[in-house]
Amino acid sequence: MPIKKSPYPDIVIPEVSVHEYVLGRIGEFGDNVAMIDNTRKVSITFREFKLQVNKCASALRRRGIREGDVVAVCSTNRVEYLIVLLAVSACGGISTICNPMYGKGYSANIEDSSTLCNISKQHESRRNSAKKILAYPSSVRVHPKEDLFILPYSSGTTGLPKGVMITHRNMIYQIVSTLWVYTFICYGSMSSWKLKDCRFWLSCSKCVKQINTFSAVPPILLQLSQTELFGKYDLSSLPRILVAAAPTPSALVQRIEGMYKVSGIPTYGSTEMVRVTMSDPSAKKDNSVGIISANTAIKVIDVETATELDAGFDGEILIRGPQSGRVQISATIIGQVDNRSTSTKNAIDSDGWIHTGDIGHYDHDGMLYIVDRLKELIKYKGFQIAPAELEAVLLSHPDILDAAVIGVSDVQAGEVPKAFVVKKRAGLFEDAVLEFMKEKVTNFKWLRGGVEFVAYIPKSASGKILRRELRKRMVAASNL
Repeated sequence: MPIKKSPYPDIVIPEVSVHEYVLGRIGEFGDNVAMIDNTRKVSITFREFKLQVNKCASALRRRGIREGDVVAVCSTNRVEYLIVLLAVSACGGISTICNPMYGKGYSANIEDSSTLCNISKQHESRRNSAKKILAYPSSVRVHPKEDLFILPYSSGTTGLPKGVMITHRNMIYQIVSTLWVYTFICYGSMSSWKLKDCRFWLSCSKCVKQINTFSAVPPILLQLSQTELFGKYDLSSLPRILVAAAPTPSALVQRIEGMYKVSGIPTYGSTEMVRVTMSDPSAKKDNSVGIISANTAIKVIDVETATELDAGFDGEILIRGPQSGRVQISATIIGQVDNRSTSTKNAIDSDGWIHTGDIGHYDHDGMLYIVDRLKELIKYKGFQIAPAELEAVLLSHPDILDAAVIGVSDVQAGEVPKAFVVKKRAGLFEDAVLEFMKEKVTNFKWLRGGVEFVAYIPKSASGKILRRELRKRMVAASNL
């Protein structure tokens, strides 16, 4: 049957807000430790966590945050991060989450989402600013299926980043369906740290004696497979490592499993879908990214004809389920015309299927396999880079006539962006272009793949860049 449903039975999704569900569950855990920030040696209990959410919500209400307001949260990994998200939710607001590593880039997200308030590192003092705790108003009513919990931004392949409207119901599904990002508050403790290198993670074993789940991106796995610190830390409590954010070679996963005596479990999801596959070590298969999640259906279509394909045949993967957010911009939230409605229609069809842009297949057991990407998104160390964004910056250079960017393979980073440039004058050189881009974009978007000057950029009749032709050119050049 072309439509493949999850082998798991459907689960009941509570019709409540995220803050109601989380805060309603943590009372039973009292003074148990909820989170540990290994970088700052800070911990917080469940009781303290609930108190701080109430304080922060009260402070935000005092500052005018009301239902439907958008609050930008720009922070590194720290225990206060989730406190702020739940406090905003308790006020009826929406958090748009910004990565501080994006530097110059995230200000555009704030402007696009009609952000009313921006919380960065100052939020630590803000959450304590309420001398008297005023419980957030009971009049705040959340409609889980319609009202937004967070508004993250997903990089597009042919345009600017787009806001992804994740409702309370979308996120509640994640919480009740599996142990994932937000579920520690209901089921156990979480350790937070800055992943500059694997030393931070390994050192967690000293302050958290029973780490039983670790989520990592492929570059961290690569570091763990090469570190000289191997064997110097007690990791006996760790049974599994979840791998996400970018394709991970099976050989690397197997090496980690052999070194650390763990089960390496690749998972699959995106900003729009949050999570698509379940992490079940007992049903793991080589090269698979997991089992289709409960309440979720998948179908694979031929990329040329859109014909539905049977198990085992590669095509574009389409997803439908309660985890699927809406791909729109803030103008929709405030009742204006969405000037990117075409992008939304391309991402989600009339039957509610999300077109992932990923190429792969499923098998008869419900295991999903990703073999390629239809989209042109470049993934550098787990970070997403839209070629169109870099091309727009390149074209702003006075001496560049045309430009195209593709991802090229890199052992350490997965992929790095490389630019093909048509210059207006002969005096333009690669170093000048590289320095120009360093001034214009954040670090992980730098042109680490270099710059190649060409006579023209190959394009289709409709003006779309033929990136496959550029890749063929690179292969031909390497064979000379």
